[in-house]
Amino acid sequence: MSSIKIMALAGAVGLLSGCGTTGSTQEPPLKPIAGNPESAESCPALGSRNWSARLTRSGGATPKLTLTIDGEVDLPTPGHTPVWKTGISDRANPPGMQILLSFDPPSPDDMVAQVVSINRVHYEVDVAYSRYRYIMIRCGNAALVNIPEVQVQP
Repeated sequence: MSSIKIMALAGAVGLLSGCGTTGSTQEPPLKPIAGNPESAESCPALGSRNWSARLTRSGGATPKLTLTIDGEVDLPTPGHTPVWKTGISDRANPPGMQILLSFDPPSPDDMVAQVVSINRVHYEVDVAYSRYRYIMIRCGNAALVNIPEVQVQP
């Protein structure tokens, strides 16, 4: 082989060996939660970021607290619909809470591009406590993110 072909082949191998690395300094993903029967399904999320959780108090005759969660999730194709479910809270003071996030895939009849899609997700739920030690967002058998110390916003 000529030296030009060897250099081209070496460059291609170098490029391919870098596939899958983002150069990001984000935290590594949290480990799967073992022994939980609800975590048997897989999660289509390829990554996530920009998570926030806040508690707000509403006035009125019967005041209530609302937990609002926002984030971004990378999915393998467009068209997934997020499905949220409030999970368990632990018995610590203040408690921690798990929120389950799954995604309904696009209809098999829909034509979708095979591209990574960034999806903004949003969830609101009425809660009983005015402070949480953490909110863990789970998808399938993995924890997507652990949001620490959530308090009521003024």
